[in-house]
Amino acid sequence: MIYIPTDKFKTGGINIAFCDNLCRERAYKNALIPMILCRGTKKHPTSKSISEEFQKLYSADFATSTEKKGEIQVVQFAADFIEDKYAANYNNLSEQVVDMLLDIITNPATNKEGTGFKEEYFTQEVKNNNDFIKGMKNDKRAYAMFRCTQVMCEDENYALYEMGSVEDSQCLSPENLYQYYREYFLKKTAVKIFVCCKEEPVWLYEKLKKIFMGTDTAEENTTVKLDLGYCEKIVAEPKIVKDTFDVTQGKLNIGFRVNVKPDSDEFYALAVCNGILGAGPGSKLFRNVREKNSLAYYAASRLVRTKGLLIAYSGIEPENYEKTKELIFDQLKEIQQGNVTRNEYEDTIKMFVNSYNAYKDTVFSIMDFHLGEILMGTDLDIDGFVNKIKSVTIEDVIKVSHKIIPDTVYFLGPEEEM
Repeated sequence: MIYIPTDKFKTGGINIAFCDNLCRERAYKNALIPMILCRGTKKHPTSKSISEEFQKLYSADFATSTEKKGEIQVVQFAADFIEDKYAANYNNLSEQVVDMLLDIITNPATNKEGTGFKEEYFTQEVKNNNDFIKGMKNDKRAYAMFRCTQVMCEDENYALYEMGSVEDSQCLSPENLYQYYREYFLKKTAVKIFVCCKEEPVWLYEKLKKIFMGTDTAEENTTVKLDLGYCEKIVAEPKIVKDTFDVTQGKLNIGFRVNVKPDSDEFYALAVCNGILGAGPGSKLFRNVREKNSLAYYAASRLVRTKGLLIAYSGIEPENYEKTKELIFDQLKEIQQGNVTRNEYEDTIKMFVNSYNAYKDTVFSIMDFHLGEILMGTDLDIDGFVNKIKSVTIEDVIKVSHKIIPDTVYFLGPEEEM
């Protein structure tokens, strides 16, 4: 367990993250399990009764999520609670909330024989997950981003969707998924537990050790050795892929390999480089592609630190494809040629300072930040990260920009234009 002290809030929080290497065999199952666990426990057999119980605990919040950080699939169970000193009418409120969360994770509602998940819950959540996966295409910007990274990483596990694929639901049953949950999910995934509150909950250590196989994180007993999947790659010529869809606005995404290790000190220069390129209203992509040349409805870039990718993305009229593509490449070349202004640099540093200080605004964002740091092996706190960003110079940005290599040009456009 990792304890993060804070006296900023009247609430504390706990996040229990089950981490597994993203793979086709387990992705769908790992994503489905928290959906079913939320439906009911033996003690509170419906989602309504779970919600009512949290309401009794001073309206504590509870949530689950599934995401990928690099090629690590992370399933999180999180809850917050009023600090005990502010809940005098409750007997150890924080412990009651934690017990409720652990009950959801370890004591699910099952069939009468106790050999499988409750069939009604299993069937409904398979449908919900399949509908969610199919519905990904409804958000064209997010879908284009996914497809771009899928094309870039076609031979890598990062190409997999963290929620799995619909086809992988066909071989599942309430019984075999329950067996998997008991024998693999609870016992072999790496469990990272974070608690953020004012006073260290020393009572929690033994409780967690007992539940998670006798260790703080269960990592000593797991067969899973986590791998972010970072790799360096030089592409002679970028792949060009065009998909057709029922859209009027085209989505142009250009994927780059950054060739900077996520735990390297060079990363912070890379982050500032991405900020100058496309992460804000003062960036080159926004000012030159969107504003000055009016070629895009939006133009920005994002950095996937854990995997070593940078994606420039834009929404354009299909006839502006060639002009926009070349202009996006030109913005990176501008940085590589040393054309970075003092204003661009200073605005980017300020943006990072403000955005990362905002991580301190909730216990959940604080814990999520620390989870990312632990997975990358860097183990900085938020202030440490901000100080690293502040230490970056313009010269550092220009130097690291030369490592950024185009990998894939992806365009999602209307059929008649392709």
